[in-house]
Amino acid sequence: TRSGLAFLKIILNLTHRVSVRDGLSYNLIKSFTRRKLVKGFDTAVLLGSWGRYFKCSSKNNVSNGSIRNIGLSITPVFYNSFLNAKKDEILAEVIAKDINEILSNIKNINLHFVAFNTHPKVGDLKIIRKVMSMIDTNHLGRIRLIANTGTISNFLSKFLNLDAMICCKYHSIILSYLFEKPMIVIGY
Repeated sequence: TRSGLAFLKIILNLTHRVSVRDGLSYNLIKSFTRRKLVKGFDTAVLLGSWGRYFKCSSKNNVSNGSIRNIGLSITPVFYNSFLNAKKDEILAEVIAKDINEILSNIKNINLHFVAFNTHPKVGDLKIIRKVMSMIDTNHLGRIRLIANTGTISNFLSKFLNLDAMICCKYHSIILSYLFEKPMIVIGY
């Protein structure tokens, strides 16, 4: 619509950097702005490895002594967007390896997978289950699931208890901003 296009132009003029999810969106938005565009999937910025972040900040976390509840949102992006489940399996292996290393080295972190989409075929639980199958059994007691089961107040109350978020989904970025949660945004 004309009003939608007008809002798009206003928002684009207020940004410094824009991330878009696909080539079609990239080409469309490129025609309306001279801002730097980044092609990514549901990300506002593209940062490095979240595992590297925790390794660098582990001294601060451990010395504090209190338990930190960290949220992680992931989705089977390659299957959902490109029907390539093999790439999601590789992604799950990398994430599981990082989680195992982080939980082995940083004792005061509990990890909460945040599942926004719980559809059995294309939802977040598909890749979360794959990651969980590769987690060292010693760490399973420190991992929880926050799933959107349709009761938004229950979902949000659990989200509010998180100390920080690792965001791979646009929804987690928005909620982290709204609830002023520190976040790391990664693209894959």
